[in-house]
Amino acid sequence: MSTQLIEKEIRCVLIPMRESWILLPNAVVSEVLNVPPYLPVKNTPTWLIGDFNWREQVVPLVQLDTILGVPIEGNGIGAQSKTIILNSISGNVNLPYIAIISQQIPRLIKVSEKNLKNIPNPIKGEYITKWVRVNDNMALLPDLEKLERTVYKTYVGKK
Repeated sequence: MSTQLIEKEIRCVLIPMRESWILLPNAVVSEVLNVPPYLPVKNTPTWLIGDFNWREQVVPLVQLDTILGVPIEGNGIGAQSKTIILNSISGNVNLPYIAIISQQIPRLIKVSEKNLKNIPNPIKGEYITKWVRVNDNMALLPDLEKLERTVYKTYVGKK
């Protein structure tokens, strides 16, 4: 009996940001929705746009571009912007979700060794794990654990 090598594919979401794409496993994304009405959170960095109610939870709304060091005007929310609800990967019950702003509707994509290539970091940053090329798109893999810790310290610590 011959054994065949089965190529593993991971379902991912390719999220359009201002100057790049973000690649996340599909399991991290809970929901994609239009930008909801939100309330600003006082005395926080500009990347923390505010918070809103979703499924009986108060969720912080983060402008990830700003955390990554991409300069934007205002809050960066445009007519085509979407809100991406991310599940906490740390399991922190005090911060089960974080919402980030996307410039458009994200795309579902299957990622495998064949269509994913590491590339040298064109932009370095403390919240960027690595850069990859997936099919024809250059995307970054964010450090979600560090992002969660930062949002937790900034947001939950203020409540």
